[in-house]
Amino acid sequence: MQATSFNQIVLITGVSSGFGQLIVTTVAKAGHTVYATMRDIHGKNADKADEYRRMAEQSNLKVYVLEVDVTSSVQVEQAVNEIIAIEGRIDVVVNNAGIGAFGASEAFTIEQYEHMLNTNLLGSFRVDKAVLPFMRAQKSGLLVQISSIGARCISPFFGLYCSTKSAVETMAESLRYELSNLGIDSVIIEPGAFATQFAHNNQLPQEQDRAAAYEFMIPIFQQIIQEFEQITRDPNLPTNPQLVADAVLELIQTPAGERPLRTVVGMDPGVAPINEATEQLQFRTMEQRGIGHLVDIEAARAHHS
Repeated sequence: MQATSFNQIVLITGVSSGFGQLIVTTVAKAGHTVYATMRDIHGKNADKADEYRRMAEQSNLKVYVLEVDVTSSVQVEQAVNEIIAIEGRIDVVVNNAGIGAFGASEAFTIEQYEHMLNTNLLGSFRVDKAVLPFMRAQKSGLLVQISSIGARCISPFFGLYCSTKSAVETMAESLRYELSNLGIDSVIIEPGAFATQFAHNNQLPQEQDRAAAYEFMIPIFQQIIQEFEQITRDPNLPTNPQLVADAVLELIQTPAGERPLRTVVGMDPGVAPINEATEQLQFRTMEQRGIGHLVDIEAARAHHS
């Protein structure tokens, strides 16, 4: 097992707000070197980029800002190559960049769905694909995927978002097995409801004629949003987004090979038992196929006992 208490070189995507911002601060304050990446650092996010630079200088933290739009393979590869040129390695990737959508599924345009898939699914795949040759060469690495309980617990009117997160988890789990003998861990974090701007930043359907067919369900729309806001405002519930940043740091500092595949953070409507059941099914299936060596079966059983 490889200890991870030393300074890690960490690439984090989507850090302009929310989980990403907290993950940058938390990981950097723990003594790791963080490359904070986001879109448009000379335009829309220029103030946020300056804020990170000031924080790094004032608090003596190793935080460096890079321009990365995860929908651009060129930008992703440029950023990864720049980090390698400076640091000589990348130890951790946190795929946090993503967008949400709320509304009747059929009322979204194909272009809206394509953009969400390009960001949430292909975006994380671009980053992983860019760093994996270097991680394989160094025989170590950690890929962290910020997913959602929505990948397991499907809600009406979140069809586009939930489907992209389900696809993201499928890829992350497949990478888990493919990379297990190469010294690289692939893990998934599934946040519940948290007090971030996520709900307010969701895309809405553009095809209003189709959306009109669901007007009778507007009270259900409103109820879902109200329930979400009530939950995230309740100080007695685990809805502080800092919990997600803390979970990322814990995974980074857990020895290689001992990290769980999935970590549910915050309020759990019953996703953890689903994860446990599907993991056990997956382990049995892999044993039957004669590829049980791709996962530590005994360690997994001990984890679930």
